[in-house]
Amino acid sequence: MRVEAHLHIARARAGNDTCISVRDLPDGKVRYVNWLTLSDVTFAVQKAGLARFRTTGHKNVHAFVRGTKEYEDCWATTENAHGYLDAGWRMVYYNPATCDYFMDLATGQRLTTAKQAVLVGSKVYYK
Repeated sequence: MRVEAHLHIARARAGNDTCISVRDLPDGKVRYVNWLTLSDVTFAVQKAGLARFRTTGHKNVHAFVRGTKEYEDCWATTENAHGYLDAGWRMVYYNPATCDYFMDLATGQRLTTAKQAVLVGSKVYYK
């Protein structure tokens, strides 16, 4: 099943563990999880939403990680991430105040696609 996901910032700041918003495509059903594994991944930033954030300063949903859902969990803990993620995973970075796209945290290289991605808590990793 294809889904799109994003970090639900208000839930994360409130200390809620299930802060990843997952929307099924195409039916639009939304749920919140703490752990999501995707394959055939696309990183997308909607330019109009990004411009609106930069103009008004109000947060809006405009950046997504889309892919085929492999696994999701509402009860997994972020502490389990380090045991699951082997040396081949790299961290993703996106901050609408400072960049226009998702990027590799270590290299600054722009990311548009990936074979796999893991969203856990407020972090995103890819291969």
